[in-house]
Amino acid sequence: MKLKSLLYGVVAGGAIASITTLLLTPKSGKELQNSLVNTANTIKNNLNETKEHTISLKNQFSDTAKISKEAIDTVSKDVKISIDDWKQEVEPALKQLQKEIDDLQEALQGSGRSN
Repeated sequence: MKLKSLLYGVVAGGAIASITTLLLTPKSGKELQNSLVNTANTIKNNLNETKEHTISLKNQFSDTAKISKEAIDTVSKDVKISIDDWKQEVEPALKQLQKEIDDLQEALQGSGRSN
């Protein structure tokens, strides 16, 4: 929305400046007419250029959003696979630790009963 407002401001400012210059400069009718036509063409060209730049910018934003989404999807899948692989690698060690903890608890309970 800010870009649109800026665009309107630039166009309006250019038109006002052109019209003011034309009206304040002493010229003959033919010169004034030619000058108005030239100014109108300049404004039209500026609007067309601005439109082309805006469309290009919009396309760049769309492309960037699409590429970013694809990259995020890929990274998310890779991270999930890495986490799953890590869990599988760590699982035997976790089972061994749990067994050792259980053995220690039994040993402590057994020694507590003998006292």
